[in-house]
Amino acid sequence: MIVRACAAVRLRLRERFLKQLPDETLETGDVELEQLDEPLRKAFMCYLFLATVQELIIQHLDESILGREV
Repeated sequence: MIVRACAAVRLRLRERFLKQLPDETLETGDVELEQLDEPLRKAFMCYLFLATVQELIIQHLDESILGREV
């Protein structure tokens, strides 16, 4: 499933590239991108993109289960 794959990649990014960022920062996305070096910035942006994909899929599934249209 796509949601599971996104979660797995996000965990790997967190373990390998984003260790120096606090969990709160990763979850809120509250960071000054200009202050990050390029590799860290790319990993962080990928992490946020995958989080957004997960949220959209879950929102769509929730709305489908409840019988509402987007």
